[in-house]
Amino acid sequence: MKRILFAIVLGMIALSAIGQEKAYFLEDEPWEKVLKQAKKTDKLIFVDCYTQWCGPCKILMNKIFPQKEVHDYMDEKFVCVKYDMEKEEGEKFLKLYPDIIYGYPTLLVISSEGEILHRMLGARTAEELLGGIEDGLAGNSIYIMGKEYQQGNRDKDFIQKYLYLLINSYESEKYQEVAYDYFSHFPIDSLLNKEVWDIMSPCVFANPYNREFRFVLDHLYDFQRRGWDRYDMENRIYVTMKSHVVSLSSAISTTENRDSLERKIDQIIELAKYPVKGFPTILAEAMLDKALLANDAEKVYERFVAFSDCNFISKSPAYVAFIYCYLFENLTDKQRIQNCMDELLALQEAGGIKDLDKIIALGKEKLGNME
Repeated sequence: MKRILFAIVLGMIALSAIGQEKAYFLEDEPWEKVLKQAKKTDKLIFVDCYTQWCGPCKILMNKIFPQKEVHDYMDEKFVCVKYDMEKEEGEKFLKLYPDIIYGYPTLLVISSEGEILHRMLGARTAEELLGGIEDGLAGNSIYIMGKEYQQGNRDKDFIQKYLYLLINSYESEKYQEVAYDYFSHFPIDSLLNKEVWDIMSPCVFANPYNREFRFVLDHLYDFQRRGWDRYDMENRIYVTMKSHVVSLSSAISTTENRDSLERKIDQIIELAKYPVKGFPTILAEAMLDKALLANDAEKVYERFVAFSDCNFISKSPAYVAFIYCYLFENLTDKQRIQNCMDELLALQEAGGIKDLDKIIALGKEKLGNME
């Protein structure tokens, strides 16, 4: 009996210890109180911004923060608070820092005056978490380095370190701003220099309309000759072009600035004529987008049929459904509508695209109204 009681007591102590390790985070505490506590204890503030549906947030909360090494470090240095960003206090906190929190988990180090000193995004191991915090406290923070950058520091090592922090903090716009400022002092063919390329490549592949992207297309052989992987380069080029074609397709029905959209489509069509793997499909979809933008149903039909026969059209169910809906709504030629219906019925029978019933019903209605 004594052994049983002893085991129960030990179990209660263990559970109590685990509870204490998790409890060092204040939960949804009003921010004003957190600031007062930080001033009173002369500590910085560590904020975990999370949501209930965020998987990486749960990993941090349940597996990383309770570890003794993390617990002891954090409890010594910080007033720790966590906010469910979909609850009242979390929403209030978000309004205080609206341009800082746009993904979860977001981890912040903040002074007792409310100044953000460091930010990290995403789940990480205990070692990575503590190392990241130490980097921030040592001055390797995008906020501290940002002030130094604004004061005019353009030292190469500083810029490289600042850019590294920006890209790892998902500050893509600021990264591009700093990278382009750095690159402005070099001729464009310096992209063939690996050190410059490592800095500029995120900018190059972010925007197919810039001169750097076209330079890469024009000099693929030179990159390959200098040791770059041609397959990897072409794949990154294709992914960039594909993402922009998809965004252009989505914008056709919503944009008001059709002139700007047409210019972008024309640029994509011009670029897609380069001999790069996958570009025939890019060219086909861009030409289809151009016909959609002009609201030329007959040309949309002709291009869609021709490109589909060549397997140049995306097999995305949403994209195919969008095209067929457009054709049923806008075609006036009964035979062409029937051809679309026959193709849809064949797709349904083959099981190539699911949930076609509504589109088929739309086509049948259109054919019925033409009898």
